[in-house]
Amino acid sequence: RDGGVAAVRSEWRTVPFDRAAEDVSAGNVKTPLSDYLDEGRLPIVDQGEGLVGGYSNDTRAECHASLPVIVFGDHTRRLKYVDFPFGMGADGVKVLRPSNDLNAKYLYHYLRSIALPPAGYDRHFKYLKRVFVEVPPLSEQSRIAEVLDRAETLLAQRRQALLQLDSLASALFRNLQRASQDRYVRLRELTNEFRYGTSNKSGLTGYPALRIPNVTSGSLNLDDLKLVSVEAAELERLRLRRGDVLFVRTNGNPDFVGRCAAYDPTAVRHSGYDESQFIFASYLIRARLRPCTIDPIVLEAYMASESGRRELRSRCKTSAGQYNLNTEGLGDLPVPIFAEVDQRLFVGQLTTIAEAKALQSRAWRSWRPSLPPSNIAPFAANSDDNQCSLREPPCHSPALRSSRSPTALIATQSSCVPWWKRW
Repeated sequence: RDGGVAAVRSEWRTVPFDRAAEDVSAGNVKTPLSDYLDEGRLPIVDQGEGLVGGYSNDTRAECHASLPVIVFGDHTRRLKYVDFPFGMGADGVKVLRPSNDLNAKYLYHYLRSIALPPAGYDRHFKYLKRVFVEVPPLSEQSRIAEVLDRAETLLAQRRQALLQLDSLASALFRNLQRASQDRYVRLRELTNEFRYGTSNKSGLTGYPALRIPNVTSGSLNLDDLKLVSVEAAELERLRLRRGDVLFVRTNGNPDFVGRCAAYDPTAVRHSGYDESQFIFASYLIRARLRPCTIDPIVLEAYMASESGRRELRSRCKTSAGQYNLNTEGLGDLPVPIFAEVDQRLFVGQLTTIAEAKALQSRAWRSWRPSLPPSNIAPFAANSDDNQCSLREPPCHSPALRSSRSPTALIATQSSCVPWWKRW
């Protein structure tokens, strides 16, 4: 197989960006956001998240570039493949026409595989213009584009399946909440202790410390795990145990404040660190729950619910653009009283959903390596293997953390195999 890949590879060329695509944005009418219509004859493609940002009835706004083209968001770095008549959005839109020896879909997928350096709301086209593009024969480009199109369709289907499973979990929690009959207690009554984490700085040695980026709603994300040195006495105070719930206490985004996840040793075993040595940083609050009061998974679900988020927001305070939650406000949160039998039923149902999500995740991972990596080094001056820095994107689809815990982090995988050898 390697010999076949080498033979195919010898037919490839590497060209600079300006020989792969032409910027044909100039001379076209640009429609400002304020002129967008909800319906109209001409779709407007801008640098927003969706393929179409709005519509216009002004036929003069139609882009004159021959189709298909690739639309690049100069501020957002989003790339869109457009093969229908459209108008340009007013801000930060670049229209790129592939050269004659490049399949437009292939170039679209290739450019999507490149991680441009983030520069906030600055312009990013200057970085894209430094990219070198690997150009196989047209027949090979078509084959690659077809494979990636099929993969994108599968990915969209799996995303939809995961969304449906998430909707089911939300519906099950609403049923649980109705069973509580609107009886509440304060969170402090369910908790033995609230504690802030360490403010020591991270370094090359120390104990694995969970920080704000590691706490997502309902799971722990071990990407970018830091080490922090603490004294033995502080280690004992900060050491995490099964069932501890970590809350984000400060952030510039109010939706992130109060985000929480329960600590489960089985969810961190793949990290390479001793699961009994994990601690947490100062921007987190640890709630150590009293036994036989509320399951940490149930508490996670309540805090992520609409009513839980509403109570959290009402207790946030603002200072210098930051939203903050302290232990007093957290302890004052009203939490529904759930019967133990109802909690066990809910956690069991959530476990079943997590198993289904894990199945979807494994299916996703079974074909994911066929896709281009998320970041091919964008400034490589040639196409040598050593110039590529390849990394698979992390997959955080839940799996069983334990017999009681329905979610766990699936380990991030890395790869240094050039993507063109992975078809």
